[in-house]
Amino acid sequence: MYATEETAACSRTTLECPAPRSEVDEAQDADPCIAGVVESQHHAQLIAVGDSAQAIYGWRGAGDFLARVDAHHRLRLTQSWRFGAAVAEEANTWLGVVGTELRVVGNPNLDSTLGPLDQPDSVLCRSNGGTIQQLLDAHDKGVRVHLVGDGKEMLALAQAAERMQDGRAAAHPELVAFNTWQEVVDYAENDPGGSDLAVAVQMIERYGPSEVIRAINGTVPADRAELRVSTAHKSKGLEWDRVRIGSDFREPLDKVTGQPLPIPREDAMLAYVAVPRAKLVLDTGGLGWIHDHLAALANPGGWTVGREHTPAVEAIAESPRPSSSPSVLQRPRNTPRRRRCTWRTAALAVAGQPSLWHLPSPPSWTTPLLSISQGGGFTWVIRFSLPGNAVST
Repeated sequence: MYATEETAACSRTTLECPAPRSEVDEAQDADPCIAGVVESQHHAQLIAVGDSAQAIYGWRGAGDFLARVDAHHRLRLTQSWRFGAAVAEEANTWLGVVGTELRVVGNPNLDSTLGPLDQPDSVLCRSNGGTIQQLLDAHDKGVRVHLVGDGKEMLALAQAAERMQDGRAAAHPELVAFNTWQEVVDYAENDPGGSDLAVAVQMIERYGPSEVIRAINGTVPADRAELRVSTAHKSKGLEWDRVRIGSDFREPLDKVTGQPLPIPREDAMLAYVAVPRAKLVLDTGGLGWIHDHLAALANPGGWTVGREHTPAVEAIAESPRPSSSPSVLQRPRNTPRRRRCTWRTAALAVAGQPSLWHLPSPPSWTTPLLSISQGGGFTWVIRFSLPGNAVST
């Protein structure tokens, strides 16, 4: 262990230790200073262990030491004995999003399953605010609940909110720039920089600081708990038989169009940390959107129609679109999310007069689907031919 002054000098000083071997665990999240100290031990054999796909502490300055090591040998541990094939497959989905070639293999002797859980052993959340929601829900149901970690960060924020609401100073390092609690709320809701506080602030606003304080103070030790609640970060290295993923893992969607966005790599790595905590049953919960999301990203030109402010055409249908159908152009701003449309059944509302055709075969498209702005409203224009009829709308 080094004092602060020694830590600051690490980049300028060679610190040699007499040990013949240096071992670094969780090397993907190595502190830059400690990584520098290890690299300076040129006389020692180096063994670094970690998983680059679980590098979830980059936000605090950690770096992937594994990527920096000029190793003579690299060995992969891909066989897991914790979970079966179903959980391994879900973990591999997220590994694909992370962009690594690594894939894990489940325990062939474990029959892991995916499915909803009413009584999980553990709930894993994206944020501290998400854990508070789970604690409050557990208290309301009379369930003895344990919070993995001490919960001091959230408790301190709730206590600061209580002080600020009483007109006192926050006495909290993250809130020193704010004079009132309402300023904190406005910052969390409207400033992109306040996204890390947003969920916690919403919880405090919803339940009040005293309820959040009660929720944290009302937890029990792990060995007495019926339910364990944790952030995904704090769950690293832990495992439970039945795990549910919390609802605060949000699907990345465009706020204007509602269309799926690429998944940030750091979010995919955090999901990959959370999913394989389950040994027997995994309730994908807040991460259950992943497969539909990837399918939508792979087929961005899918045949879709949106409900507009001044709709001239509305289409609803049931089966996959023909591959030859035209692509939809970018949806206008300030309109609801598009709906998938297929050729088998099309309900068209033309000038307020709905008609329904059950098509025996796909229509023959003659022009792409267009979006035209008309006086602040939007109209979808579709041109195609039906058997025996020419239809232009």
